[in-house]
Amino acid sequence: MSRPTKSLLVLDGDQVKLRLLAERQHAKSVVHVDWVRFTCLRRNVAPSVDRLFPLPGAVRTESTGSIWDEQTRLETLGRLIATMPDCDQSASSQAFDLGWTVADALGPDFKVGEEVKKGHDFYDFRLCIERNGVECGWVGFGYTGKSEHKAAQAATLHVNLFGAACTFAAHAWNERLADVIDANEGHLTRCDLALDFFDGLPGGH
Repeated sequence: MSRPTKSLLVLDGDQVKLRLLAERQHAKSVVHVDWVRFTCLRRNVAPSVDRLFPLPGAVRTESTGSIWDEQTRLETLGRLIATMPDCDQSASSQAFDLGWTVADALGPDFKVGEEVKKGHDFYDFRLCIERNGVECGWVGFGYTGKSEHKAAQAATLHVNLFGAACTFAAHAWNERLADVIDANEGHLTRCDLALDFFDGLPGGH
């Protein structure tokens, strides 16, 4: 399953219209991005130095508990990695970093979930990208299956952003996300565009 069966967009009612109208005004375009997927090779998504060489406990700064605090993120990552098989620990670290990079590009309402979940689309695992505690995207890593393409997919990370992420992201998020994709030499595998007619169209023509 690639996107949730119950869309957050349905639940938010008129807020969706207001968000889309605001984005139209900001972007000066009536068309908006409604779904994005991209894939990166793991070799192009290098873990940060702090992930590779964590500081000794005595040198670390105290965590504030805020999800935006770097030490809190490191502690969360440590807990996630501890639950992973040895062969998947490096991939999970890279997925965590990429997930937070994408969440930061989307805006301050977004974060990476603190639980490794079952993967979608043949990936073994996924880290959820969340808004207000609701999944609106994910980063997939690890490969399940025994096909000849196993090694190729295992060497990738995949990001899937649903309509809720695209709609409620901060202005210019698509430009920031494009920079993320370029920086990691990613390949856009899907990009849905939408044009909403809020006032309807005259019929009979």
